[in-house]
Amino acid sequence: MRTNVAGWLAERSGAVFVAVLLATALLALPMVLLAPDSQASQNPSGEVFDAQALIDDRFVSSVFSPFFIVEARDGDMLRREPLLELLENERALRQDPSLGPLMVSYESANFGTTVTGVYTIADAIDGWLRGSGVDGGLAAASDDQVKLAASELLQAGASTAELGDRFSPRSEVERRFVAGREVDYWTVPAFGVVVLVDNAALGGGSFTVNLGGDENTLRKEEFSRDVQALLRGSERDYRAWGVAIDVNLTSREQGATAGPFITFTIVAVLLVVGITYRSYWAVALVGASLAALMVWLRGISNLIGLEDSLIMSFIVPIAMISFGVDFAFHSIGRYREERATGRPRRGAYVAGLAGVSGALLLVLLSDSLAFLSNVSSGIPAVIQFGIGASVALAAAFMILGVVTPLALMRIEERVREAPRRRTAAQRFALVFAITAAAVAAGFVVLFLVFFPVIGVVALPLYLFAFIAAPLLWSARRSSAHGDVVAPMAGPGGGWPLMGAVTYALGRARYAVLPTALAVTVLATLLATRVETSFDVKDFFAAGSDFVVGLDKLEEHSASGEPAFVYVEGNLTDVRSLRAIDGVIDGIDASQSGRFGRLASGELQVESGAREILREALGSPAALAAIDRATGTTITDVDGDRIPDSPQQIAAVYRYASEAGIPGTDGLILTPEDVAESLWVSDDGARQATVLTFGLVGSGEQENVAAARAELEPLVDELETTLRESDPGAMATITGSPVTRQAALDATSRALQRSLPLAVVLCLAVVAIFMRSLRYALVTIVPILLVVAWLYAFMAVAGFRLNLVTATIGAISIGVGIDYAVHFTMRFREEIESIGDRFEAVRAAGAGTGAALLASAVSSIIGFAIMALAPMPMFATFGLLTAVMIAFAAAATLLVLPALLVITTGERIDAPSDAASRTRVPRGHETSSTEITASYPGRSS
Repeated sequence: MRTNVAGWLAERSGAVFVAVLLATALLALPMVLLAPDSQASQNPSGEVFDAQALIDDRFVSSVFSPFFIVEARDGDMLRREPLLELLENERALRQDPSLGPLMVSYESANFGTTVTGVYTIADAIDGWLRGSGVDGGLAAASDDQVKLAASELLQAGASTAELGDRFSPRSEVERRFVAGREVDYWTVPAFGVVVLVDNAALGGGSFTVNLGGDENTLRKEEFSRDVQALLRGSERDYRAWGVAIDVNLTSREQGATAGPFITFTIVAVLLVVGITYRSYWAVALVGASLAALMVWLRGISNLIGLEDSLIMSFIVPIAMISFGVDFAFHSIGRYREERATGRPRRGAYVAGLAGVSGALLLVLLSDSLAFLSNVSSGIPAVIQFGIGASVALAAAFMILGVVTPLALMRIEERVREAPRRRTAAQRFALVFAITAAAVAAGFVVLFLVFFPVIGVVALPLYLFAFIAAPLLWSARRSSAHGDVVAPMAGPGGGWPLMGAVTYALGRARYAVLPTALAVTVLATLLATRVETSFDVKDFFAAGSDFVVGLDKLEEHSASGEPAFVYVEGNLTDVRSLRAIDGVIDGIDASQSGRFGRLASGELQVESGAREILREALGSPAALAAIDRATGTTITDVDGDRIPDSPQQIAAVYRYASEAGIPGTDGLILTPEDVAESLWVSDDGARQATVLTFGLVGSGEQENVAAARAELEPLVDELETTLRESDPGAMATITGSPVTRQAALDATSRALQRSLPLAVVLCLAVVAIFMRSLRYALVTIVPILLVVAWLYAFMAVAGFRLNLVTATIGAISIGVGIDYAVHFTMRFREEIESIGDRFEAVRAAGAGTGAALLASAVSSIIGFAIMALAPMPMFATFGLLTAVMIAFAAAATLLVLPALLVITTGERIDAPSDAASRTRVPRGHETSSTEITASYPGRSS
């Protein structure tokens, strides 16, 4: 049957090419026009993520507040020069025609002035100096006057306390005499700066630091970068960094820096194709096919509605380079093997495709199942990775496994082949042509991955310049010299040395297998030590502003990364409010150092609804206003800063939501402030609030886990109390560090589920396809070896499990089964023809083993180049993929021969029908019917 299909393709090759070109052109339309505008979530479902979604939905701030760290170049920001530079940059920010109008202005009771956008210690000192008679303020002051002003301001108490709270914990204060007075002499290496912006003007909604934001997120990131540029100015006396302000922009930019390395990867792969087959046409066609593969992948993915993600945009296309080239190596290699026996080109294509198509089809099925096993993960980005990779595999099978060797056969029918012995000029021309085609193809694929519109335009230009035009020129040249068919250039009958190696390994099976077992047992023990962890440096370059900003935050802030406790229930119940206080008091009393504290040593916490009630009880103006508006007198007899009855508490909530909390000189809390920390259901029966803590050292997941372990018993106790008055109440820990840890835990669990599931599915499909459980089990063994060896390498090399490295596990199954299937299928084919298991191993090694080795070498070289990329995510992917492919090749070529020999009987009788081993004489032209008849041994 396979021979009939191959013959049909050969007879109708023109129609096949037209169909593939038309499909590629049509798929280019959804690739460009239907590009996804949403990002696949990297988070699974669960209570932690549901709580975060509720916070994002119910507590949207009216103010967007990017945060920056400013650090003095000489180690002290409280000097005239750095403060003056900062002050001038703040003014430039407020006066900027595009940024200034978006700044929030408000009357600050704490600072006693109108604040527009940003207010720092530089503004406060400048105001103090002017009020003290220093004309020109900071511009005319001395360092001593600055130190004196800082001391006076910071001793003033609440009016400037929050400015001091933003000082680096490395700040020092000592008593010194300045201008004849003993003062607190502050040395502050850095401090934080908050810029307040109208959130609605930037599109509204919440702002989360996650890869895959929407248009509003990108708009805010671009805005924050513009703010950062103005705050930096010339950076003469200080430097400034935004803290987690531009994760998506950084991802895009660093992804672009990996572009040249991706190009080099493709070029290296294609050059190995050229070296292996010594054929310009093989390189040009494989390059064009890889480009078409990218169009099919993106076009089909967009048509079926797959969302965008870091994995789908970059990892899947790059990974498919290896799989696509592997299909090409095996199909072209088998075609060349058949040509070396003397078959005419068309007969060689039919016989070669018939011989290898079973293995290619089994690879497609098993690899697809391996990738689709990720659907069980429950993580949208990982699920779509599995679907997208399966789509790409199907496209690679068709384009590179079937059409590419067909195109090569048709081209070789039309052009005059070069002789085996070439002149120096001919060798140079061949090398130049191969290199030019490889480089051009590398850029076309790069454009299709990063700049699809340019890539879609570049692909037909490549097809014309490197295939159509050279083909027309070569065909005319062949016609001018007569229709001379020279001997085939390039390798033909495999690589005898590889056959000798596999033969020797088969003979030494009783030494090979125990050694492999011992290595794998040790590797498995090491593999269990791979940690599930997140570090931003695993994704972005250590010197990037994004990473440095986070480092500066950890260095100069004791506040930590915000984590939330979402609380929903009957918050008019006094017991519920006291339980909330119990959570805060419990964390404050622990003194564990895992939760952020202010410079004063106080626990850094925003208490949500509790703060509203405290501010109301502490303001006589608020109490009077609530009494007038609601008719409810608010009392606190026991002094616990909680109104004495549910009715009083509900009255405070109702009034504050509508009018805020008034003070003597204005509003202490505006209605917008209240809405950011209190949600009330439509019927008023249920309320929700958020407690905010800072987790210190959240870049290390063990710190997050330890903080959660400390917080969870308190939150569980709170939830128990809440449910006494509202059975549906909830209290849940969430926030970026918590959701990140939960996502990593889910990734680890998904890997633990998907790996065995993939192995079982591959075993089932291989057993059904081969109709042999024995051969299926043998074929699966290399997968297990590759996974164990790969994760052992990760443990030894210090790699950690995250969303990117977890995908390597899925790919390793695909590559492992890919290589093993090809070798096992060829072994079975040869043993049916030869009868002797050792000679079958030799033949499989010389033929398929050579193609496997060439494919592995090309991919290893290519991905090793990617390991040099400046973006750690790509470098990690490149290195681990190169190592994984090396392990897959080693497991297949070094261990599998011994397994096949030991699990196969002593001898299988060779078929008696001599026709099954008949080779068609060189130059004998046949029809597709004659081809089928002359090759019955590979007809199904």
